[in-house]
Amino acid sequence: MKLSISGGMRGTIQAQPSKSMAHRAVICGALAEGTSRIENIAFSEDILATIRCVEALGLAEVTRGEASLTIRGKGKQRREAVLLDCVESGSTLRFLIPLAACLAERVRLSGKGRLMERPLEPLKSLLAQRGLTWQGNDRFTGTIQAGEYPIQGDVSSQFISGLLFALPLLEGDSKIILTTALESAGYVELTRRSQERFGVKSRWEDGTLYIEGNQCYQPADYEVEGDFSHAAFFAVAGAIGEGVTITGLDMDSPHGDKAVFSILEQMGATVEIQGNRVSVKGGQLSGCVIDGSQIPDLVPVLAVAGAYAKGETRIVNAGRLRIKESDRLAAMAEELGRLGARIQETEDGLMIQGGRPLRGAAVSSHNDHRIAMSLAVAAGFATGALELEGAECVKKSAPQFWEEFRALGGSAQ
Repeated sequence: MKLSISGGMRGTIQAQPSKSMAHRAVICGALAEGTSRIENIAFSEDILATIRCVEALGLAEVTRGEASLTIRGKGKQRREAVLLDCVESGSTLRFLIPLAACLAERVRLSGKGRLMERPLEPLKSLLAQRGLTWQGNDRFTGTIQAGEYPIQGDVSSQFISGLLFALPLLEGDSKIILTTALESAGYVELTRRSQERFGVKSRWEDGTLYIEGNQCYQPADYEVEGDFSHAAFFAVAGAIGEGVTITGLDMDSPHGDKAVFSILEQMGATVEIQGNRVSVKGGQLSGCVIDGSQIPDLVPVLAVAGAYAKGETRIVNAGRLRIKESDRLAAMAEELGRLGARIQETEDGLMIQGGRPLRGAAVSSHNDHRIAMSLAVAAGFATGALELEGAECVKKSAPQFWEEFRALGGSAQ
């Protein structure tokens, strides 16, 4: 789908439910024997993939409401063979591999787009050492055992979260031992917070996560918090435009992407926090150095802020963005370059000489929801419309995004 997009965003908007927390709540609810109710949930393609996969594992029956789920967990039980179609959801794939290794004799994984090309190391090798036999990148047999799980922390925090979901179900105690610094650490804390709500605990000690075995997930009623990753698009729109207020955010959340507000303040935006409302107003922003290691999902839209800001913005430690739905560093360099930005790739980031208007041009989403939404924000200070190819890809995480864009004053037709 091609859309002609133009105009900036301004006004007030309710934060959409957190995709990250919804994944976790669905999995924890499915692992709990009994009935759990999940409120404030948005049914993006990624969340639907997780729902279908927990059903395929035989864990639960899931009933959808308008913005809620009722999950009737059946309790832990092994299945002979399972197909997990994760569509394009990296979270679904990485969260459920260790669980499937506890719950099924034979597992086949499938997906579309670049999903099955995205790396599964070091998780794959680690699970092979603990009892799995892999056939290629998409099939395995066997059952993992409790014990020590040494794993890099700088490849994907989703590997650690996947282990956290599964290891409490095993007969013995386990340890997740980080062999490198943990990147995207906030996402691991989101997993632990969700698990605690459903009665399962772990503890940190000297860079190691200790997980007792034989734990049981307990049913719970759970309300999903607002999504900081999605709110970031509106925060940047406010910083480069006339101001945006986002409601429904839990500022006590460990979610790493709430860092967008402090980064925009560093660049010169005015950020006002009142309870669960955050207002971002612009002015002349100035470039800065942005470390992407803990906030990879923010990098595309912060590149837009860098193109607007006067002076140089450098984004560093963001090499993991090359293995997302697209190579996000290359995609943002290419598309902002089409709009007239002075931007170049480095090995692990971007260098942007900002401070001049962009011009309308034909651009591509690269079939990547975060690229599409970032380009929509860039339309706020471009002269002329952007002709965006592949605009429908936003449904992966935010099917309502174009309605939100129009409601805040943008034009998308």
